[in-house]
Amino acid sequence: MTTICITNQKGGCGKTMTAINLGAGLARQDQRVLLVDLDPQGPLAAGLGVTLPEDLLPLAPAILDRLLDHIVVPTPTAGLWVIPSDTSIDAQAFSKKAPTTIRRALRALEQPFDFIVLDTPPNLDLVTLNAIMAADWLILPCDVDKESLLSLRRTIEVVFEYVEDREDVVLEDFYRVLVTMVDPRSRVMNRWFETQIAPLAAVLFQTRIHRADAFKKARTEGLSIFDYVATRRLHAKESHRAAEEYIRLIEEVIAHATRRAEHPHHVSHTAPAKRRGKST
Repeated sequence: MTTICITNQKGGCGKTMTAINLGAGLARQDQRVLLVDLDPQGPLAAGLGVTLPEDLLPLAPAILDRLLDHIVVPTPTAGLWVIPSDTSIDAQAFSKKAPTTIRRALRALEQPFDFIVLDTPPNLDLVTLNAIMAADWLILPCDVDKESLLSLRRTIEVVFEYVEDREDVVLEDFYRVLVTMVDPRSRVMNRWFETQIAPLAAVLFQTRIHRADAFKKARTEGLSIFDYVATRRLHAKESHRAAEEYIRLIEEVIAHATRRAEHPHHVSHTAPAKRRGKST
């Protein structure tokens, strides 16, 4: 089982979009996938077209009492389940708990999953700390924007501080950066962004996700990008490109997870040289 945390302290950079489409895409590859929504706004269930039972146990008590099996909800996508969020999940709920609380709750799950994907709130609070400590590795979405890039750098610094004492973590192999919302028309911004992101080249996914209205429309209808394109029988190049980009991303994620499983203490030959220290 591989646990991936999707995080960046900036909102609107594509975390939930990535969680939904990564989860759905992995399920399409015959993987058993559990999405865990840790954002109190609870966007994942709605984005997957899930209608929640009215008597569902709140998320925070389910985590603290290790009862997550009770709130695993199936989605319309075969092989994909979600643990929905609610307003009970906040930093206060974890203020007097160990930073491994979520990790222990996930280990208590009785259902077998190939991938668990954690979607985090847009801040670096105790909830996000717990998610990072529960993860085997991280995906850090960053849209082509100065504020998002600054947030990415800050997130990496804080992540390094969080996992400094984790013996199972090789820092340079613990995260991958996903560039999102690329707009080919913004040539000046794109050139500036490329110079700024260059120091992180070793940890960048090769796949980049372009801006597309199809993502918003799909989420509004409670569909992954794959189901949106298939059920609407769309022929627009933008929509098909969006789905194809996530297919390529999923191939990279599976390859990275497989390599890590086969060589748990190996650092990729493309990774930065230093094991400790701040990222640029």
